[in-house]
Amino acid sequence: MKQIDIKTLINEINLNKNKQFILEFEGIIKSKIQIKNLEMQEDAEYINILSKESEKIQLLKHQIMKIEKIENEYILKFDAIQNVKIIVENNMN
Repeated sequence: MKQIDIKTLINEINLNKNKQFILEFEGIIKSKIQIKNLEMQEDAEYINILSKESEKIQLLKHQIMKIEKIENEYILKFDAIQNVKIIVENNMN
């Protein structure tokens, strides 16, 4: 497990944007979303997750406590009651 910053997360995700991703929300909000061709952008307050197939998802930057990377997974830890896991799938079906 390696800790990374927001800029590294965005760069690595955008390098793989033609792959399929799974976003898993774990905590108060529990959801699993599959997204193809995901792109991330950053503005002053948010990390914006964009895709042609789905609406924009915004993650409030100042709420992120740390970001961890394990192989093809990124775990954004907000607090004890909410995490977001971004999984990069190697094959698109």
